[in-house]
Amino acid sequence: MAELLAWYNVIFYVPLLIGICFIAVAGLGGGDADADVDADVDADADADFEDGLVGRALSILGIGKCPLSIVVMTSLMIFGGSGLILNRLVLPFFSLIGAFIVTLVLTRLVATTIGRIMPSTETYTVGPEHIMGLSGTVVIRVTTDFGQVHVVDHLNTLHKLKCKTFPDAPSIPSGERALVVDYQDGFYLVEEYKEG
Repeated sequence: MAELLAWYNVIFYVPLLIGICFIAVAGLGGGDADADVDADVDADADADFEDGLVGRALSILGIGKCPLSIVVMTSLMIFGGSGLILNRLVLPFFSLIGAFIVTLVLTRLVATTIGRIMPSTETYTVGPEHIMGLSGTVVIRVTTDFGQVHVVDHLNTLHKLKCKTFPDAPSIPSGERALVVDYQDGFYLVEEYKEG
């Protein structure tokens, strides 16, 4: 028991437990708040450190290749786990150095792999209220029964909308611009876009 609570084991238990807590919080729904913090911190890190020495040092861990929270969780878990394993194989001083090296290598490998798998941009489904007032290009002629308009939102995301014109309104031919006015029964109601 004394061996388990020795200083050279405790320094690895702490990061391992913090990493487990991060995973538990993320798994229990803390992901939305985490994503917001991640985006803010990643943006700040990119802005502040991109060309500096700190930025180059952080990039060794893979920061910038995948979300910061994943890098932090991964590095804590790897450091704690590898340190405990190395304590069984070598002297405590060497296990500390070995744990740092293993953490650098494996965290970078995980971050690079996740960075290749994850999309470089995030897209979110937006509701009709975010589409109202936008204009787009008619792709399939819009009539009182059916049509399709492509609209690009403020995040530069393309939305392919099922559309109709208002009853008794003229159809809008493909290639023309249309303004999204309303949303009813699964269709966006559009009218011809008039500039000015």
